[in-house]
Amino acid sequence: MPASFRLALGAVCIAFAPILAKGATLGPTGLGPTVVGFYRCLFGAVILLTLALRSRGQRVATRPLSSRARWALCLLAGGIFALDLAVWHRSVVWAGAGLGTILGNTQVFYLGLIGLIWQRERLSARYLISVPLAFVGIVVLVGSEPADSVGDHYRWGVAFGLATGIVYASFLMVMRRLEAAITGSTMRLLGTVILVAAGVLAVVTTIENGWGVPTAYELGQLLLLAAIPQALGWWLITRSLPDVPVSTSGLILLLQPALATLLGSVLFDEPLGVERWVGAFLTFVAIYLGSTRQATPASDSES
Repeated sequence: MPASFRLALGAVCIAFAPILAKGATLGPTGLGPTVVGFYRCLFGAVILLTLALRSRGQRVATRPLSSRARWALCLLAGGIFALDLAVWHRSVVWAGAGLGTILGNTQVFYLGLIGLIWQRERLSARYLISVPLAFVGIVVLVGSEPADSVGDHYRWGVAFGLATGIVYASFLMVMRRLEAAITGSTMRLLGTVILVAAGVLAVVTTIENGWGVPTAYELGQLLLLAAIPQALGWWLITRSLPDVPVSTSGLILLLQPALATLLGSVLFDEPLGVERWVGAFLTFVAIYLGSTRQATPASDSES
């Protein structure tokens, strides 16, 4: 199977994450966004760690750390991922599966800023163009909602969507350092981090008094959420990215927010007018430019 096809299939898989997450909250039990994140992480961790037992792929640590430092980074990554799911699930429930997904993809811009500040990368011209273009697209996209239909939940959903980009960019940076420090399979590492996230979300759910026993329908949604986007989708993407040119991969991965927007409109009757499509298109172009930027390190020394 060609790598580009695997990558496209992975993008299609993760496009169902906001759909299944929102669908689980609309079931008869009325599961909250946090407890949905808990079940998603718990089931996803079990799947990944089970598959890791059969995996023969081994990583070689390029920047090794002590055992204590590795576990500290693992706990940090799990905590950040738990926060990411907590804010993103609220965004897709309150602002919509499509809009929440598009806003979450703004992580590419925050990664550029992190690279500039921490790794002294020079930002390319296309990246500098993408940032204001994304701002314009998001303003048009968010403003396309009729004023009389916008409530506090929608505003909070937009805010949580933008926060998702910041939190997810932070998670990716921690994971990048963690992957360079471990020897073993990536699948086992991901499973361990997600299991930590499940523990954090369990504590938060208890504090929120948000526990609920899912019905068979909700359990099916949660199992699909863990298996398709969390495990299969990211496995396909992780395996394919090294073999696909950066510009091509950036374009293919835009299938995720585009498909999520269409599915949100069809399944949840989310608005999909001309103005919203214009804002989405501008944001897609900006995300593509930002995700395919060619940044040049300002120094050969590592930060």
